[in-house]
Amino acid sequence: MASERKVIVAFLLLGVGMAGAQEPPATGYWRGVYEVRQFFFSKAIAHDTAHNRDYILRSTDLTKFDYSFYQNPDGVVRADLTRMNRNRSVEGPYDVAIMDFARGTRITFDKRGKQAVEAPVLPPGRGQPMGRRTIMGIECDGVSYRWEVTTDMISSEQWTPRDSTLRLPLLTVEYRTDTRQGALADLWLRIVTKIEESPQVPASLFAPPPGLELIRMPYVSPL
Repeated sequence: MASERKVIVAFLLLGVGMAGAQEPPATGYWRGVYEVRQFFFSKAIAHDTAHNRDYILRSTDLTKFDYSFYQNPDGVVRADLTRMNRNRSVEGPYDVAIMDFARGTRITFDKRGKQAVEAPVLPPGRGQPMGRRTIMGIECDGVSYRWEVTTDMISSEQWTPRDSTLRLPLLTVEYRTDTRQGALADLWLRIVTKIEESPQVPASLFAPPPGLELIRMPYVSPL
């Protein structure tokens, strides 16, 4: 199946092994590691002045983001950026994301910033079921989404634990295609690489600090 190949490729690219099943935590709290990889595909034409000819440059740029995350018994997830493979740019990412799956919102902010951005936690439109798959010993439901942003078509596949209190998708594969050229522009992989029971975490961590200016936006690719 095509979707099966995509899942296998995601694990191979990240070097992730499929660990044993995780039992529901007695405390109601989860914690773990969440990794994000963005592959940006580019093509450019350069000119060789010495030989007076043009040639094509093709490249793939890889950006890595690592997060630690906690989830409380209400299904609210807090993810903190712990590492990335390049200097922070003006565009982000934000230090912290708080995802409330019951309310359907995601709030992102910088720890020293003055603003927070609120957006939907799920992509727009109605998701299409993709069946079930076991990931890290946990049975997951797959849902695919497809939507347009200006000249781009975005496709997303999310695999979320079934019959579990863990609400964070274990694996998300997202493609952005430039519809003008029919070319794949970038590929996002988001994957949980470690899950374990957590001691109780202060409730204040699952809400943005007071005083931040809240800016509401439509769905954007998370983290």
